[in-house]
Amino acid sequence: MEFTAKSDAQGLVVRYCIPDSPDGRGIDATLSLSINGKFHSKFPMTSKFTYLYGNYPFNNQPSSGTPRHFWDELRIMPGAVHLGDVIRLQKDGDDTANEYLIDFVDLETVPAPLEQPANSVSVTDFGASPEGKSDARPAFLAAISAAKAQHKVVWIPRGQFVIKGSLEVSDITIRGAGMWYSTLVGVDDYTPNSRVAIEGNGSNVTLADFAILGKLNYRDDSEANDGIGGTFGTGSSIRNIWVEHTKTGAWLVNSDG
Repeated sequence: MEFTAKSDAQGLVVRYCIPDSPDGRGIDATLSLSINGKFHSKFPMTSKFTYLYGNYPFNNQPSSGTPRHFWDELRIMPGAVHLGDVIRLQKDGDDTANEYLIDFVDLETVPAPLEQPANSVSVTDFGASPEGKSDARPAFLAAISAAKAQHKVVWIPRGQFVIKGSLEVSDITIRGAGMWYSTLVGVDDYTPNSRVAIEGNGSNVTLADFAILGKLNYRDDSEANDGIGGTFGTGSSIRNIWVEHTKTGAWLVNSDG
């Protein structure tokens, strides 16, 4: 699949589908990216978060039939793409999925990362690892507590932060370097008590400029499994947040103002 860039860009969003595994647990595969005839990189793709089967509330068993859902999205920053560059997606010999369905490729203008704001505390000051080497939830909770006591902003710098469990927020501002740069990531053991989520519990909450990447691969409406949930009262704002692999991006209740 080949096309010519119609504008300059720094990011690519690819909506795709690859076949599921016979047991419904999903497969991983790659797809090759080249720019102007030169190999660039491998797209990491998976079917783990796409297929659901059977009737509502659906399941992960292919034997239940009537597959649905299908599409997943991949975000990458391949570096500068210029007007007129030729973008090519290609199945090479080491790209192992039987087929690749591409719904769209969206070239994105990615802003430069934001700088840490004045009067803020960084989650890394409390031990959060931006390389995703350990559970950063305790550090995030400590940063939120300190920021509230000091009337400061919580800052999420560039990086991948593993969050095992929800973060309850009220009367706090949490900001990141941008939704392409600061990311909260779920753990592989994605049980109800260990899911990355931000739960509102009051007013004057601002969430801005970061991403939440869950690992939900089924639907159960009796569980709280949304990227952002709870109650956000007067003076609250949610903006520039990218959410993937949760039931919904945000499911807010009893919220006003």
